Amino acid sequence: AAALLAIADGDAPAPQGVGAAFCDGEDVDWTAVFDDTATFVRLPHYPWQYATFPIPEEDR
Repeated sequence: AAALLAIADGDAPAPQGVGAAFCDGEDVDWTAVFDDTATFVRLPHYPWQYATFPIPEEDR
């Protein structure tokens, strides 16, 4: 409840990562955003398909 009140008062923290990119609108370097947050992973038995999801840097 306290977090919702802070947002209503305008005291919410600044968006980070992809959320910040959406706030910036047209000035976003989307290539950098996606490079920072997603890695292409080949799915087993489906070599033509790719999935993107965040992967920790140490696991790349």
